[in-house]
This record gives sequence, structure tokens and C-alpha cells, in this order.
Amino acid sequence: MLINRVGMSHRAPTDTAIEPGDLLILDTALETEGYYSDIARTIYFLKDGEHEPPEREQRVFQAIYGAIDAAFAALKPGVPGYQVDAAARQHLLDRGYPEIQHSTGHQIGRHVHDGGAVLGPLWDGKRRAPRLQADEGMVFTLEPTVLMSPDPSMIVEENVVVTGDGARYLSQRQQHLWTAR
Repeated sequence: MLINRVGMSHRAPTDTAIEPGDLLILDTALETEGYYSDIARTIYFLKDGEHEPPEREQRVFQAIYGAIDAAFAALKPGVPGYQVDAAARQHLLDRGYPEIQHSTGHQIGRHVHDGGAVLGPLWDGKRRAPRLQADEGMVFTLEPTVLMSPDPSMIVEENVVVTGDGARYLSQRQQHLWTAR
């Protein structure tokens, strides 16, 4: 799979060609009027004779989708970031997937990684950012990632704003594992 041949997101371009059966992650940030987004989408490249991704890849996508749902449901004003992270992390663990190796999400705004609050675990007593509470108007990514070896590894990243009673998506969610030929 391409992502395991060249790594997950945040990598420099390579000359590695996409092959049928690969997963491609498009992780992009857009700027408008001084504010940034940070969205990732995963695409599966169909092999000859395939009309949809294999069940294994679809299960990973559905687990990530559910973890985003869990984080979204937990994200409310006054809730510390580590509790939002715990909801997504537990969802993946309950389905037999490995522990997320980074935070479930981060603030975005004037920068792609903006603000002090992080939707992340309390891996040590020194991290302050996951203890910070979400406030109304804060904008976060939700990106619980599955990294597995052997593959598949994938990421889906959504942008949300904290509202008075929860959160709201800022773009259309990736509802299924996208495909291409």
C-alpha cells in the first residue's frame, strides 16, 4: 500500500507511483481571510475486477468514522481535551485497533495548528494542552488515525466548531472510503 511504502501524511512528494490496492491520503489545509482549515481524505485505488474496497479497508474506515462520531459527541464547552480524545481512542480500542499514536485533534484558526488546547491523551503529567477545556467558538480537527502493520493504515480528518451545546461540522464529512482507478 502506498502509505506504507512512503509513510503516512506530512511527507514530502516522492516518485513512488500509485498502484491498484493502494490507499492515498490527501491531507490539506486551505486559507481564507487569514483562517485555516485542515482536512484529510483517504482514497482506495481499486484493483482490476474490484467494484469497492476490500472489507478489511472498509472496516478500518468505519472504525475511524465511529471514532470521529464519539469525539464529536464528547466535544462540548467545558470538556477538557483529554476526555474528547478518550472517547475516540476507546472506540478504536473496543474494535481491536491499535492505540492512536498521537492526539485525536488540535485547534485550527490563524494557523493549521493553532491555540493551546489539544484533544489528546494524558500520556504524562507535564502536558497542559489536553487538560484545557473546549470553549464555544473554538475550532478543532477530529482525526483519530489507525496505524497498523501490516496495513491498512488510514486517516480521515474533519473540522468542527464548538457551539453552546456541542459541536458543528464545518464541511461535509467523508461518509465512505473513496475509490479511484
